[in-house]
Amino acid sequence: MRRYSLDWLRVIAFSLLIFYHVGMFFVPWDFHIKNNTIYPDIRWPMLFLNQWRLPLLFVISGMSTWFALSKRSGLQFVGERTTRLLIPLLAGMILIVPPQVYFERLAKAQVTGGFLDYWPVHAFSGVYPEGNLSWHHLWFLPYLLIFSLLLLPVFLYLRKHPQAALLNWVKKLLLSPSDYIGLLFPFIFGNHCSNHSFLPPTHWLAIGLTSSTSVHCSFTDFCCWQLGMIFGKPYSNSAGTICIVG
Repeated sequence: MRRYSLDWLRVIAFSLLIFYHVGMFFVPWDFHIKNNTIYPDIRWPMLFLNQWRLPLLFVISGMSTWFALSKRSGLQFVGERTTRLLIPLLAGMILIVPPQVYFERLAKAQVTGGFLDYWPVHAFSGVYPEGNLSWHHLWFLPYLLIFSLLLLPVFLYLRKHPQAALLNWVKKLLLSPSDYIGLLFPFIFGNHCSNHSFLPPTHWLAIGLTSSTSVHCSFTDFCCWQLGMIFGKPYSNSAGTICIVG
């Protein structure tokens, strides 16, 4: 059965991301291309979004993963995730990202000539930012693919053991008066980890991932996003509540 509330939650989350990245042109933070006039106050609603936008996307991913696994074997799931995430990533790196890098280079007077002079001759030389090969804002696809594959044994275990202690604990949260607090836990915990990393930050997936191009991912961020995906399974039965909280 299709969960339309989950579809709308995904649409809302990505719509907010569009406005967020448009705002990056105008705030004091570093970005690929900046407006000549900066508006510092725009950063306040963007800082608010920063508290929960990425954990929200990975909770949604957890729900989608559970629904996908409900009618697929583990091997079928791996094939489906690879087809849906890896192929769009490669296509995007070939067709969508090069114009972004080109206009950034053009704005910084690092290239001359038209786009067809740049692509494909120079578009794939070296790794960004020193070179031009990058996945830029498509970083979510490889991260989601890696996280999904790493968590597959956990999801398969939870599917086989619906009364697992973790699921029972989360279900109690959803049925208790502190329902909303339980729903917000992955967001609060993820934000706490992002601001208080206990291990040095590191780029888990190195290609084209520096500066504002990607998530400067620490080990604790990695664990928090996995936690969000695990929480997505029991939350998949409460998508309507998440819409209200989100």
